Formats: sequence, C-alpha cells, structure tokens
Amino acid sequence: CPPPPPLPSGVCSRLRQQRARADHSSQGGEDTTWAPKGEGFDEAPAPLGKTHDPCFKWKIHDFSVLLERGAIPTNSALFHSFGHKWFLRVTPSHTKSFAVAPYVALSLGLSVGSLDLEPDYTVEAMFVLAIYNHSNGLNYGSEASYMFHINNTNSMLEHLIPLKELLKSPGFLAGDCCVFGVEILKVDVFPHEKEAVVVQKKAPTVQNLFIQKNGFVTRNCT
Repeated sequence: CPPPPPLPSGVCSRLRQQRARADHSSQGGEDTTWAPKGEGFDEAPAPLGKTHDPCFKWKIHDFSVLLERGAIPTNSALFHSFGHKWFLRVTPSHTKSFAVAPYVALSLGLSVGSLDLEPDYTVEAMFVLAIYNHSNGLNYGSEASYMFHINNTNSMLEHLIPLKELLKSPGFLAGDCCVFGVEILKVDVFPHEKEAVVVQKKAPTVQNLFIQKNGFVTRNCT
C-alpha cells in the first residue's frame, strides 16, 4: 500500500499542541490556559467586529510599570452585570504549559461574596474577553464560557496577544496605555434562581488604573 499523504502543517501543529497538553495532564498538572485558535502562538488576536459591545472597559495606564512586575496578576475593581459582581484579571507576562513565549493573558472573575452562593451552586457564564486597538477603534479577542462555583471563582486564562506583539504595536499599546474589556453574553445559575434577572442596557463601566511603582491609583466612571 502507498504511504498516506503528509498532514498539512496546521494540523501537525494542532496535534503537537494536543499531545503536549495530554502529556502535561498525565503528569498530574492542571491546564488552566486556553489554546489560541491558530497555527502558532505568535499571531495577533482575531478582530471581534463593530458589534462587540463590552459592558466593562479597563484602561491600564503606564503599562510598562506593570510589566516590571512580571507574571504577577492584577485585578480590576468590581463591576455589576447580570445581577452579579465581576472583575477582570490581567497577567501581563504569562508563560505556562505549551506556550513558547510570554503572552498577555486575561480572565474573568466572579465575586462570591456578592452572591452568597451555597457550596452546590454554580454560575455558568458566556462572555467575550478583548483588548482594544487604538489605531482602528476595534476590539480583538475571543469568546469563552466557564462554570464558576464557590471554590473556583476565576475563569481559565485567555491568551489575548503575545507580549512581543503588544510591545511593538502602536495600536494595542498607545501612550503606554492598554485597554481591556469584557462583554458578558449570558449567565445561568444552577440550581436556578427563584427570580429571573432582568438585564437593562446601559453605558459600559469604565475604570482607569494608573500604575505607580509604589502602588495603584484607580478611578471609576460610567
């Protein structure tokens, strides 16, 4: 029999990624990162289009000072959506698992204290995490979903953009400022809430985070 034709390079790349994740899991490690939807890790994020409408925007000023902290994550202030309180968490220089270079990672967090969740309650959320491009006014990122519960209040890390891509881009990093955002699409609580949550359309909440070497100064406006 003739040998089978070679696999396309993209398929081989995805197989290598899956094999690396399987090896990592077999060694007892927990994979809490999301694999980019592309053939390589050096790609810019995908554009979300003009219909993307974030409910929360997080403007981080003096981002270079945050980078000096390395892989230490930083949380935003709480914001309200779908009757719950949430926050964003950015890791400016994250390397883990199968990633070959540092990247900027973002995740969504749920404030359990605002929910008074019982141990057997879970919150399923669908959302879009994004980074803003100052050059064309568009957001770039990806859609995700996660099951939050009282012992796990942070979603998996979303690989937004390679760090080297961010640093050389005047669009994503303009005037040493990065803007991240989240659009929460749907929230379900199990067991179901007694009363349905009515979501009213409103202007997004905007938080400015000013980075200083000796601490953070935040300012919120809506």
